[in-house]
Amino acid sequence: MAKARSIYRDLEEVLAFYEKVFRIQFSFKDRLGNQEKAGYWEKREINLGDLESGSPQIRFEELGLQPILF
Repeated sequence: MAKARSIYRDLEEVLAFYEKVFRIQFSFKDRLGNQEKAGYWEKREINLGDLESGSPQIRFEELGLQPILF
């Protein structure tokens, strides 16, 4: 990101957004590694049909997120 920021100074806002996205993704991946479902995700193969059609590889239900009230 530092290299991209030095090259594309006018895209700071966009790069900051992507940096946040990457941090969230890596944080989620780290949490998965600490849960019992980690083995499930390691064995999971990419569905090429879904990939070609732009469909998500992971369904919302598989994430195991718990909703909270506002």
